[in-house]
Amino acid sequence: MNILALLIVLTVTLLLVEAEAKASKKYVMPWLCLEICDSTAAIQDQLQTIYERRHLLSGVSFELYTLGGDCNIRKYTSADVAPNGLTQVASNVRAAGLDIWPMISSWPHPDSFITWMRKLFDDEACAETFITQAVAEAQMNGYTGFNLDWEPTYNNNTSPITSKDAQQYALFIDKFAKKLNSEGFKLSVDVATWITTPGGPSFWNYTSIAATEVNKGISMGTYTSNDQSFSHQLELIKNAFGNRAGVGLQNVNATDNSPLSDEEVGFRFAAIKAAGVHEIDIWSMPIPPNFWPFIESFVRDEE
Repeated sequence: MNILALLIVLTVTLLLVEAEAKASKKYVMPWLCLEICDSTAAIQDQLQTIYERRHLLSGVSFELYTLGGDCNIRKYTSADVAPNGLTQVASNVRAAGLDIWPMISSWPHPDSFITWMRKLFDDEACAETFITQAVAEAQMNGYTGFNLDWEPTYNNNTSPITSKDAQQYALFIDKFAKKLNSEGFKLSVDVATWITTPGGPSFWNYTSIAATEVNKGISMGTYTSNDQSFSHQLELIKNAFGNRAGVGLQNVNATDNSPLSDEEVGFRFAAIKAAGVHEIDIWSMPIPPNFWPFIESFVRDEE
């Protein structure tokens, strides 16, 4: 076979695999932590991997926005992430033909973040300002939607989370999701069960959040390195969100940051398949080499 014929065969094969992945009901989304976690050079490598593996991926989420103390949605700047801010990656994700899910996160988790959130919950005008600005950003940039990742649990000891906070967060999520959906956009929310004050409530009330019009609930509880805990957290997210459930997978052992073995990765994917969950979300790029065969089997729904 000559080189031209070989290139044609390879191109056709790739197109067929891409078509098969797009027809799949499975959804695979990695997060990009960008300069918050990685070097700019490493990020370029991650973007190249995303493009090369685009036939196995569905969307990409990435750090970009946070909540300001003035009710505004704001982008991270060089003041947050020295010296040049975050690499802008939306165009790269678009070029790969994948869904674009910028994050609205709480990093670096200032003590005041829960106060800013409570203002959003309690003040209708404040919430309206934030949501209106978010919709405008989505319209201007052609996003699929937003990935909401607010974790005020880091400062529970100075301003403890209450059951009221959890209920009001769910109400805000519903309001935000309804507005985004009405404008043709989506909202996913990262949820967990952990607490930082013994005996205190979790900030995420799965039942209340699942009762909203949020498009996806993605478990951070499944980052756990313990198989029994993983199975439990998987059951919680599936039972609460049904076909709107996403299972978060950490790219390393959550306890000691060591690489996950093939057996550990295989256990997770087998459990996800058995549970009938159709979405996995990986924190974060780079995705380890031993994940990719399992991802491909997941997308193709192979045994």
